[in-house]
Amino acid sequence: MSFRPAMAIALSTIASSIAMTLPVQPAAATTRDYRYCASQLQQLGISAQETADACSATLKPRDLTKCVVNIARNTEIAAFDALIGCRQSRRPIELGTCIVDISTNTGSEFPQNILDNCRRSLLPLKYSECVVGLSLQTYLPSNQVMNNCLDGRDRPRDFYPLLSTPQPVAPPRRTPGAPPPLPPVPGTPQP
Repeated sequence: MSFRPAMAIALSTIASSIAMTLPVQPAAATTRDYRYCASQLQQLGISAQETADACSATLKPRDLTKCVVNIARNTEIAAFDALIGCRQSRRPIELGTCIVDISTNTGSEFPQNILDNCRRSLLPLKYSECVVGLSLQTYLPSNQVMNNCLDGRDRPRDFYPLLSTPQPVAPPRRTPGAPPPLPPVPGTPQP
């Protein structure tokens, strides 16, 4: 009976050692992913050449497709404009969600501004949460809220403390005939 647990431990150790030596392959797009991308984009009226350029240039063609389809079907933004925005985003699925959320929840009359602001945001989902939340509570114009949420300076002062301006320091006085002062040693406090 004591032989079986020891054998199981030995086998699991060998199996885990082999698993750790195998190379890990990143998720790669397949033929189906590229066909799906091309099919969906062409159904939205994007030309074959633009479709081929866009789908071939992305590492995740399904993410690009989901972004464009989401925007084109749920907003007033043209599919070609959505494609341009989605191609420029590091997070295309989040970009699509950002644009659709803001468009449907704020009543903004400027869909191109929404596309541009979501694209410029580093974290599109956080950006859309900020815009939608503030728009629903403050009733400010959506363009103003979008600018507030995108402006990195519009944050609590704890993140940007006020620093006093440095006062000019007078150069040290030199005695005539004395050797020039030595440069300070890095890392030592100065008087």
